[in-house]
Amino acid sequence: MTEKKKNNSPAGKPCFPWVGGKRRLLPVLTESLPGNFSEMETYVEPFVGGGALFFCLRQAHPHIRCVINDSNESLVNVYRIIQNSHEELIRMLDGIQREYHALREHADRRAYFMERRTFFNEGNPDDVTRAALFIFFMRTCYNGIYSVNRSGKLSVTFGAGNRARILEEELLRLNHKLLRGVVILDGDYRQTGKYAGGKTFFYFDPPYKPVNEAGGYTSYMPDDFDDNDQIRLAEFCREIGDAGSK
Repeated sequence: MTEKKKNNSPAGKPCFPWVGGKRRLLPVLTESLPGNFSEMETYVEPFVGGGALFFCLRQAHPHIRCVINDSNESLVNVYRIIQNSHEELIRMLDGIQREYHALREHADRRAYFMERRTFFNEGNPDDVTRAALFIFFMRTCYNGIYSVNRSGKLSVTFGAGNRARILEEELLRLNHKLLRGVVILDGDYRQTGKYAGGKTFFYFDPPYKPVNEAGGYTSYMPDDFDDNDQIRLAEFCREIGDAGSK
C-alpha cells in the first residue's frame, strides 16, 4: 500500500484529462502493489499517458527513482516543460485562460480553439507554447479526447463551455516538484528495458486496441497499437522479467 499523505497536502495528479487514465482506479492499483514496493529502487512506466499512478506513487514514495516514457512527443514535452520551465508555462496558460474566458459566444470560443490548433500544427511554436496549447486543448476539447490524424497532426475537436478551467497553478507547481529528478523519455517503450533489475517495478498501461476494424476508437497516434504490437510487448515483459531475476 502507498503511504498516506497529510490531510493538508495537495494530491499529485494529472494536470489535464486523459482518456484511459486511471485516476478512478487508483485505490485498486495501489492496493495491488507488492508488499515490498517501498523497497524498490526504480519505478518505470513505459506508457505514462496522463500519469495518474505515477504522480500518486511519486508523492507517496519520493525515495524511489522514476522513469517515465511515452511515444507521444507532444505529451512528453508537457512533462519536460513542467519539470524545467513551469513558471513560464503558468504565465502562458494564465494569458490563454484570460483570452478564452473573455469570449462570450460559442462561435468565438470555437474559432479561438481552431486558430490555435492550426498554429500548433503548422506554426512551429516553441516548446513552452506547445505545452501550454496542449493543456488548453485537453481542457477544452470534446470529452477530453486526444486524437491525431494519419499525418500525425492534432485533430482534437472543440467541445468546452466558456468557464473551462485551463490553469491550475497550485497543481502545476506541485507536479514540478514531483517531476524533479525524474527521467523523462519519449519514443519506443523498449528503451526503458535498460532500467530492468531486481529492484525495479514496471507498470504497463499500453494503448487500447480499436474496438472494431472500422476505427471505432479514436487513435492517440497515427499508427494503432495492434495485435502484433501486443505480442511484442508480451515478449518485452518476458525479457525484463528475466533481467530482474538475475
